[in-house]
Amino acid sequence: MIRDLTLEFARSNKYPSHEEWSLISKLTNLRSLVLLGSRIPSGVNQANLKPLEALFQRVTKLRLVECTFRNSSSFLSFIATFPNIQSLCINDVRLIGTNGLHDIPSNAPRPMLRELKVYEPTTEDKAARFLELCGSWLSMLSIDVLRTVELHVQINYMDPGVSLQPVLKALGPYLHRLTIDCQTPISDNVEELPAFVYCTSLRTLQLDQRTHNLSLFLAILKSIPASTISHMTVLFTPITYFLTNNLLFSNIDKTLSQMRFRDIQTLKFVLYGYDTLTPRDIQSLYEKLPSSATKGLIQFEKLNEWW
Repeated sequence: MIRDLTLEFARSNKYPSHEEWSLISKLTNLRSLVLLGSRIPSGVNQANLKPLEALFQRVTKLRLVECTFRNSSSFLSFIATFPNIQSLCINDVRLIGTNGLHDIPSNAPRPMLRELKVYEPTTEDKAARFLELCGSWLSMLSIDVLRTVELHVQINYMDPGVSLQPVLKALGPYLHRLTIDCQTPISDNVEELPAFVYCTSLRTLQLDQRTHNLSLFLAILKSIPASTISHMTVLFTPITYFLTNNLLFSNIDKTLSQMRFRDIQTLKFVLYGYDTLTPRDIQSLYEKLPSSATKGLIQFEKLNEWW
């Protein structure tokens, strides 16, 4: 019997009709539902869908990909139709309007989520508003039940006005895992550093920098409340920078040796897109580590495809 169902609308902004939902409701073992490229209308949980309540109650895992909602109320109403969801994954969701963004009603849905994953392609415009909504909504949930809260955000620092500040301010206190994927090389964006102070529950940090300048990475390490972090993964290019820069390793060693990083278990540097990288090259990186205290902590890994 079917337990997982994906409904793909190819960005046509359509939504399943009542008849289509009725057919889906016959899948009595359905537990996981994915909506791809759908425009969710307002009031989807109104009386015309009452006969489908049994279907929505069975779904425990919901994923929304490239979906559009009229406003925050539409989003929250849609979530309310799935009272038993435990895992919610949101990938590239947009709000057309902003009304209701800062005024989440007291009767907003409060599912007993164990897992929330948010993947957004940008920190600008409608995506930023949606992330702010998520932060406000999360503050109403039973945080002690949540086991995984992830945010994967892509940033293009070539675009003016791009900032992580509103995103991390909204979601930072609840984040367990943060992935920052920079689409262009970043330099010393020191104005971003205060935002990391909000990440008080962070356990895993992944950074994709693709840059020669590693000063921002070291500055981030000094800015986040790092006592809770146990795993960090960093993607860097080019490999020649690793092979020749002894100062880099002494700085990393010095930073990680600070007392507030005592709980960290692994710092993995992923070396991206180098087919010619040999085991000897990897070994030479380990040999450059200046302290025996961090030799067991730092790992190097070759990866040709990034996530």
